Amino acid sequence: MIKQIGLILSCLITIIFYSIHSVEGSNREYKLEEMIKIAEKNQISITSWQGYLKADLGTANSDKEVNKIVRNTKDKFPFIHEWITHEPENHHVTVEAKIDKQVTSQLHKIQIYITESNEGFQMFLTLQFKDKSLDGEELHQLLDNMNLKMDKEYYTINGYLVGKPDLEKTTTNLMDGFGADYIEGVQEEGFQSISGYTSKWEESIPAKNNKKVNLQMGLRYSPDQERTNVTIGTPIIITEY
Repeated sequence: MIKQIGLILSCLITIIFYSIHSVEGSNREYKLEEMIKIAEKNQISITSWQGYLKADLGTANSDKEVNKIVRNTKDKFPFIHEWITHEPENHHVTVEAKIDKQVTSQLHKIQIYITESNEGFQMFLTLQFKDKSLDGEELHQLLDNMNLKMDKEYYTINGYLVGKPDLEKTTTNLMDGFGADYIEGVQEEGFQSISGYTSKWEESIPAKNNKKVNLQMGLRYSPDQERTNVTIGTPIIITEY
């Protein structure tokens, strides 16, 4: 079961970063803070969070235009002093920042992707954040300073509940906290995964029966730890759980 979930998540992450039009909406909502607030109201101790963000940099028609877009994008990160260009693979080039952790603690990865197609060079930027602190202050400050519209924003928080609570009751309380409607889910002994939709946020991904999903949560009891690990993500969870 765990291997299957890991494989599914791997495919989902690939879809996230290589599609442009699958997510609707991209307004700057402070989803991370709201997720943490609702989780803590339900006695969940937060241990970490992750953020994956993507911005469309447009299409270039020549190497000269590609280099210009890359330079302009690098200029948005004046605290980065070294960039590494990876060898081309399958008409795809990645330019990655070498991040000094003494300068930024939450920003984990910056990558510029260049993909050659019949229409030219498709370019986009991805940012990955992760931290154990309970706020995204550095994340929001960086996005504000960049003045760059992020087309997709995916956030996941990780935490736990002491002991083995009633999983159905816990997920119901969480769904109510988000004002979310149940869309689909999986329930097993000591494990529950639910996907839902809340009107609080505009971003969503397509689900079955022409419905939308923008909230996902997974709860799994760990006998060794004597606690229930909780993972909540929007619009979906992007880590293994």
